[in-house]
Amino acid sequence: MSKHKILTLLLALMFVVGLSGLAMAGNTGNVDQYGVGNYANIYQESDGNWAYINQVSVTTGNTAYITQTGANNSATTYQNGEENYAVQTQSTNGNTAYIEQGNANDVANGNEAYQTQESTNGADYAYIYQYGDSNYAAQYQHGSSGNWAIIDQPGDDNYAYQEQYGDNGYAYIYQAGTEGSATQTQGGNYNSAYIYQLSGTGNIATQTQSGNPNGDNGYNTAIIYQSGDYNTASQTQTGDGNYAYAYQLGNNNSVTQVQALNGGSTVVNQFGNWNTAVVTQTP
Repeated sequence: MSKHKILTLLLALMFVVGLSGLAMAGNTGNVDQYGVGNYANIYQESDGNWAYINQVSVTTGNTAYITQTGANNSATTYQNGEENYAVQTQSTNGNTAYIEQGNANDVANGNEAYQTQESTNGADYAYIYQYGDSNYAAQYQHGSSGNWAIIDQPGDDNYAYQEQYGDNGYAYIYQAGTEGSATQTQGGNYNSAYIYQLSGTGNIATQTQSGNPNGDNGYNTAIIYQSGDYNTASQTQTGDGNYAYAYQLGNNNSVTQVQALNGGSTVVNQFGNWNTAVVTQTP
């Protein structure tokens, strides 16, 4: 075989391999399921990523998993109906993730959604929206980089949990309804947090913040706003910038604030009757 033919074959082979590499780098994924009791699992490792699972049309008892390991990431899950289950896991690089179970026009009860982002120098984010009663949402972000995390749960008897350790922080929970529970835990770096529980009775809000593990100032903050009766707010801050603010509108509500070390502050505003506030600050 001539050198010219060999060179031509080699160039052709390199071209095919190059296209194959580009195709592999693309990722994407996409699953649409209509009906009851469906299962979808997307796993993506490295490069462009994306992914999308759509389980809709008033479905019940569906399960969706999305796992992304490096690079640009994203992920989205839509589920309508009741008793659905969604899990999104992302590690390193671009991140994002987003889950929606039910919507303002399609109430969905008894759903569960979990998001985990273990990012090293990734952008993070997250989001979860749930509409209806007895839903459960949890978000775990363990640095390092931008973080965020937002949960929005109109309805009654919902539960939301957010956990952030390190880096830019922020986290936000909004609940509108009765007997909801919201918990936020943050450790290190810029922190923040906020819980709004509106027009409900018997809601519980808990915030715990600690300073930076590396000794740099952690900004902290933490804010709780509750309207309604028999609500409970608890805020604990240890180390660095601190601040903490609790606002309650209604009767028979209670606030507990504990601050230890560094910046301090704390404010409690209660409007109504038979309310209780306990504030403890130590150096």
